[in-house]
Amino acid sequence: MEKKEMERKKFKSLSTALTGIFICVSVANLPGQSGGTFEIRQSVVANGGGASSGGTFSVTGTSGQTTANRSGGPPYSLQSGFWQGDLAASAALVTISGSVTTADGRGIRNVRVSLTDQSGNVRNALTSAFGYYRFDDIEAGQTVIIGVTAKRYLFANATRVVAVQDEVADVDFTAEP
Repeated sequence: MEKKEMERKKFKSLSTALTGIFICVSVANLPGQSGGTFEIRQSVVANGGGASSGGTFSVTGTSGQTTANRSGGPPYSLQSGFWQGDLAASAALVTISGSVTTADGRGIRNVRVSLTDQSGNVRNALTSAFGYYRFDDIEAGQTVIIGVTAKRYLFANATRVVAVQDEVADVDFTAEP
């Protein structure tokens, strides 16, 4: 029984080897792209490096893109480097927040805080019981005006001009004593 098992393993090994050789020979004889014109735009070879050649061309590459370059001659050209997609510009939406307090640091509730953006749109908020306010979804990249008004308090600096580039969390107002 051992002899038959050894012959079966030997046959299986030989069969596997012949199948591999057949596949290699079959793939090696496949024709490349031919006929007509074609264009490859913004193709990326990931995990690159190495060399490739065939017929009258050869390409040698490295992992990563060390330079941006355009080379070649009619009718072929090669452009390396990074490509930027056609993305429409969009501004991030950020939050502006702060507090309104008395001169001794206590929060003032129900103070009207207004925000006027570059387009002239006005948004209003009322401070919380602890004097905090918040404006969400403000478009970054603009300058806004923030102002406060309260019935029982006066503010030396009741209006602030704020350049919004990112989240702003410290637009605070302090009432006069």
